[in-house]
Amino acid sequence: MAYYEEMKKKIPQAEITIRSYNVVIHGLFTGGRPDAALKLVADLEAGSALPTPTHPVPDITTYNTMLRYYSRRREMGPLSKVLHNIADRQLRPDAYTLTTVLNALLAVGVQDAPSKILGIMKALRVQVNEAIVSELIEDVVYRVPGRGPKKNNQFFESTRAWTRSPPNPSNDQDAESSPRDRLQTGVKMLVAFENAGVPTNVVNYTSLMAAFHRAAGAGTGPQYISHSEAQKATQALRSRMKKRRIRENRITYNILIAACLEGGDVPKSKWRELAPTPTAGADRPAVDLTVYRRMSNKRCNISMRCVVLELYRIMILGISCYKA
Repeated sequence: MAYYEEMKKKIPQAEITIRSYNVVIHGLFTGGRPDAALKLVADLEAGSALPTPTHPVPDITTYNTMLRYYSRRREMGPLSKVLHNIADRQLRPDAYTLTTVLNALLAVGVQDAPSKILGIMKALRVQVNEAIVSELIEDVVYRVPGRGPKKNNQFFESTRAWTRSPPNPSNDQDAESSPRDRLQTGVKMLVAFENAGVPTNVVNYTSLMAAFHRAAGAGTGPQYISHSEAQKATQALRSRMKKRRIRENRITYNILIAACLEGGDVPKSKWRELAPTPTAGADRPAVDLTVYRRMSNKRCNISMRCVVLELYRIMILGISCYKA
């Protein structure tokens, strides 16, 4: 705040941009001075409405910062007022706006959060498309332990710098939602969007499949669901894709193969049992081309990455077979 006061002395009020104000507002909220932050927002709203404006007009980043504050405190009343303010000012919400509201709904235990967020998007005149669907679903499933936050996302660039602070387990309310709950919410959201006539694509399904396998212990994360649960979820998602005529692509197969390699299909402790028994005079175990044949039958574009992943699987089986 001292920096802000010094800035006002050296720079004419009319020349201070909204970006500078947003930095100060964010600092006040994170520094434990919410009253000062809210007063500054009120000054911006009043000053920008004067015949001769004395302050810049608040933008979506300004209100995203407020949403973040109320979301973390689970204060749904004030959060709702901020959303009404956004609608009244006809500001265009970005993905950060929507994901913040979604996580607030999840934090307070709203069962029909996917349907609620659809209603909010309609009220805010958000044009729902595949990109927005991807952002919302992935924001839910990427919070399942085992996967770091998504990077270099164009939808978050406008707000990332001033509204997203480093994760802090002591005050991050989102962390209280269990991985299982978030996986279920991701699937419910997919179904809710599709039932509302919103187009979905292979990216949405692939993200969910990968999230289930991560929660089953694939990668570096701990295990929150069983391997059989992850497999059943994947099969159900693939069946739904087939009914909706959404074709699996190269990335989908890469995800599934990688999940198998990392233990999402079969626990690492069982890899040795999968190794074929060497026959007399054999130099190496037989190569299992099941994955290759399945992909060929589906006319999948088998990339070098797919081949490399399959080779890794074969190498692992070979090593376990010959290990003393």
